Amino acid sequence: MSMAEIITNLIKDIPITDRNIKDEKFHAVHSLCKEINYIGNNINQITIALRQIRADKKIPDGEYEMIEEQLKKYNEKRNEISELLTRNLF
Repeated sequence: MSMAEIITNLIKDIPITDRNIKDEKFHAVHSLCKEINYIGNNINQITIALRQIRADKKIPDGEYEMIEEQLKKYNEKRNEISELLTRNLF
């Protein structure tokens, strides 16, 4: 930020922010979102495999429902985090 921008911001009563810190936060959150999406993709692949295993009767129904419930909880938490990030960053 140039000296002129700092003075202009002070005159207009605009808070002075460090753009580097904002950029670092953005990149950190962006990386986190990418990782969450990768995990979600892996879970979707696991779900497809589990459904096939269930269809072939190689896993008891009770165990399948237990795993499916955990996957639903994960998806709910992932969506909650996504909404929080969107609301607070964009």
